[in-house]
Amino acid sequence: IYGWGKAENEQLYGPSDVGVGTDGTIWVADSSRFQIVGFSPDGQYTGVIKQGENGIFPQSFDVSEDNEIYVCDFAHDRIAVFSADNEFLREWEVPQPLEVSVRGDRVFVGSRFGVALYDTEGTIINVWGSGGKEPEQFDVVRGVAIGEDGTLYTSDTQNKRVKAYDEQGTLLWVYPEASTEASGSEETSSSSPFQLPTGMTFDSAGRLMLVDPFEFAVI
Repeated sequence: IYGWGKAENEQLYGPSDVGVGTDGTIWVADSSRFQIVGFSPDGQYTGVIKQGENGIFPQSFDVSEDNEIYVCDFAHDRIAVFSADNEFLREWEVPQPLEVSVRGDRVFVGSRFGVALYDTEGTIINVWGSGGKEPEQFDVVRGVAIGEDGTLYTSDTQNKRVKAYDEQGTLLWVYPEASTEASGSEETSSSSPFQLPTGMTFDSAGRLMLVDPFEFAVI
């Protein structure tokens, strides 16, 4: 899918994220044109999510089970929620949101140095994180996902690792684990399959999958 028409202004220009609704609609964040465009599975244009001229900057988004679109509006420090027919529903303030995942009544948001968990009305449940390289710190969260059991997964992108938390913010595991070099006490990351772990999601078998653009790979 390259666009919805032959004219230049009908082509996708800087797509940054994709999502699929339960009705099969393929949504594409066309960030440079400040909109999210919908297509049928065979590539036919179905609609657009847009809020006035330059009204949203969709850094990323996710589609809920009831086909509401939760948008990380990075330029306006908010999560904005729209219906599939472009009706603005609600919003709440989030500083510099980069990634969002929705499952059930939970909304998980990643930013530069931390993550936050909300309900679908924007009521905050928990927030944690700080900048750095320690196991419980972050350096740009460019992927988040919520497991079927409620486990919260993050791509700690610049630290080249993936982490899992419970809703209380307790760190469950880090991959790859840190190791201590024999020459000193400094902790370093053990051999990692990642160069730049970013967006993540689950497949139908419940396996966590993520994109690494520097590896040109889905892992």
